[in-house]
Amino acid sequence: MSTDAAPGPSVVHAATHEHTGAGTSAVRIHRAVAKAGLRSRLLVLHGTGAEPGIEVVVPPRRRLPLDLMLRAENALLRLQQSSEAGYRSLGYVRGPGLAALRRRGADVVHLHWIPGLLGVADVPRIAPPLVWSFHDQWPMCGAEHYTASARPREGYVPRNRVPGSRGLDLDRWVWERKRTRWRGLAPIVTCSSRWLADEARASVLFSGCEVHVVPTPLDTALWRPQDRAALRSRLGLPPERTLILFSAWGLTTDLRKGFHVLSAALARLAARGLDAETDLVFVGEAGHERVQGFTAHWMGHVGDEALVRAICAACDVIALPSLQDNYPNALAEGMACGLAAVGSDTGGIPDLVQDGKTGLLAPPGNAERLAEQLALVIRDAGLRARLAEAGRSAVVHACDERTIAARYLELYRLALARRSAAPR
Repeated sequence: MSTDAAPGPSVVHAATHEHTGAGTSAVRIHRAVAKAGLRSRLLVLHGTGAEPGIEVVVPPRRRLPLDLMLRAENALLRLQQSSEAGYRSLGYVRGPGLAALRRRGADVVHLHWIPGLLGVADVPRIAPPLVWSFHDQWPMCGAEHYTASARPREGYVPRNRVPGSRGLDLDRWVWERKRTRWRGLAPIVTCSSRWLADEARASVLFSGCEVHVVPTPLDTALWRPQDRAALRSRLGLPPERTLILFSAWGLTTDLRKGFHVLSAALARLAARGLDAETDLVFVGEAGHERVQGFTAHWMGHVGDEALVRAICAACDVIALPSLQDNYPNALAEGMACGLAAVGSDTGGIPDLVQDGKTGLLAPPGNAERLAEQLALVIRDAGLRARLAEAGRSAVVHACDERTIAARYLELYRLALARRSAAPR
């Protein structure tokens, strides 16, 4: 559908990446509102920009100065030794996003995951009404993108620093900078999970903002079950084995994704002889080794959505052993493609996985319980089928593109109405 003469407000989205987890979510939101008839553009810092409506704001050949400054930020972060591992962003460098947003113009600006594209100081300088989709905890935290500490809710003070941390408290410095620069900022906030929405409402920085839970849309006419045997033949996967899928950015390197928990669970399954009938499929890294005695098929980083869909639909079970997670795209994708889901009872995973109904849950970090749940779906094909059918129905209902686009249209209009009513 052409959106050149579409009714409703025009919206420009801003996201650092086009193809990471948060970037994929931004792309899907942009697609959904564009399909609904809104004039929508997505500006990204890293991506191909091959899809209509998506624009890379700085060509790679002109990105060297920005890359050098961001490397300096990462070097500075090493002066802080935190016992809480995880990705961090200072947000100090003023990125190219603000100028790009001003050049494109729109009725509403919709922010997503922005470090590198926009700095902390850039956000309050965005003129149009602002809707901000949080994809992790970074907006409400200091430099952290995920934290288990109470600092976002209590404020960043020396007494509540994570035990065992040393060096400069850069998390506190970034949080104080956000608190100063964002004073008076009142975006309409959306979160794809109830967990993240609750964290935003309880945070010091966003406690006064309106926060809505809006799941990430998914085109379930594309993400659907397919001929499993044909796909396995095409992909070179074994036809008769039960295949467990684990898909994540930073599959083995991001502690939060729980590969070590899955590995410990697999060791327990191998001790029960379940490696004789089950293989693993990994999307997100390349590798060749077996894992705890299980044959592993390492598919590498896959950027082609059609290929990701084929890999999902070729498998039987999706495992999400996360220690922390918002609303994993891989979970919704796998469930939409007819996989039985076994995940951790953490973050946004329970939004889709109701234990015993649309999937199975285990306490985060509990390898024994994860192994028990995986054993159930490996051994019981009938249970797998029932969970897969219910899981797909849950995703079709929760992630419907038209429903979610309508929700965003309401929020865009609300943002515009509030801006019009605000005193000048």
